[in-house]
Amino acid sequence: MNATRFARFSQKKIFIFWTLFLIFVISRLFYYWAGIRFEGETFNRGWQFIDPFLLRTDLWRSIYYLHSQPPLMNAFTGTVLQIFPSRYAIVF
Repeated sequence: MNATRFARFSQKKIFIFWTLFLIFVISRLFYYWAGIRFEGETFNRGWQFIDPFLLRTDLWRSIYYLHSQPPLMNAFTGTVLQIFPSRYAIVF
């Protein structure tokens, strides 16, 4: 009895997962069709980000001295900029 109940529960979870996945894919296709594109350059204009040059060259000191800015977000952004200096938009 418990095995059947577990199997139904698992099938329900799988159905929910694939339904949400399909809705997500359809929404991305709709956005693409509507001309809405992802913009990966927002960190160049945002006041909450440290200057991208400092994030690439002097990450930890910049985070230490500008700790009033969101440090984890700047640490993540700086790490991505250091690992992928020219192709960072694919990570964001």
